[in-house]
Amino acid sequence: MNIEEEDARRREFKKLLNDLAERPINFDDQEECRVFYLRLENLYYVDQNEQFRHFYSDIFSVLTELKENDSHGDVETLASNISGIRAHYAATEANKDISKSLRKLYDHVSLDVARMNYSDAEDWKAAGRNDVQQLKDKTTTLGQRSDQLVASLQVAMRKIETMQKDFITIFGIFSSVVVTFMAGMVFDASVLDNMGNVSSYRLAGTILFIGWFLFNLLYFLFSFIHNIVKPDKEKTFGATTRLFWWNTLFCIGAALVVLLAWYCGLVEYRSLQIAQWFS
Repeated sequence: MNIEEEDARRREFKKLLNDLAERPINFDDQEECRVFYLRLENLYYVDQNEQFRHFYSDIFSVLTELKENDSHGDVETLASNISGIRAHYAATEANKDISKSLRKLYDHVSLDVARMNYSDAEDWKAAGRNDVQQLKDKTTTLGQRSDQLVASLQVAMRKIETMQKDFITIFGIFSSVVVTFMAGMVFDASVLDNMGNVSSYRLAGTILFIGWFLFNLLYFLFSFIHNIVKPDKEKTFGATTRLFWWNTLFCIGAALVVLLAWYCGLVEYRSLQIAQWFS
């Protein structure tokens, strides 16, 4: 068999494979089966000493074309028809039996179909792994962005809390200053207006009481501001608590001194002494 005849048989072989891939063969219909048996015998049978040997590359080429474009046939249909032909084949003429060639054709087509199916499965697995990895990457990215948003939100909340505390602090300090200033003005006015109308003991006692009251008022105001600004675990006014007790003890001591002076009549005695000096 020369090259030209071999090429012609190869073209016929590829056309026959495409025809077998178009539709399933009804193996109960003897006439339909006989048509394909004759075509196969004419393809493979050369003479009594030689039969055509199909090419792997031609099988692979036809299967690949069918895989990429199934509008003219199907790979599974081709494999099923060749398997049926191998199982039902009966030579039309005794001297043209091509059973061995059909077994090889069935073996080669089945092998290539299995390879393609395995390759498709691996491609699907690889695509699935790639999709899973992409999903993991997206999930990781979303998790990181979520953590960043939570951190930013926490920072914003802390800033808002700080602003609220600063506002309360400023407002409290302003209120304390205003209250203290107004109380001091009233205190000064009352003291100056009544210096000549009350006794020295009463005036001293009143001054001590008002001073003690104003000092403690400032103390409690600043303590209140401190407890608002500081966290719950730090809501103590610290060492400044001693100021309250020192001030209270000082005012009590001073009040006792004033009472003692009143009891002993020190102011009257001093006035008598001055009057004797100038008499």
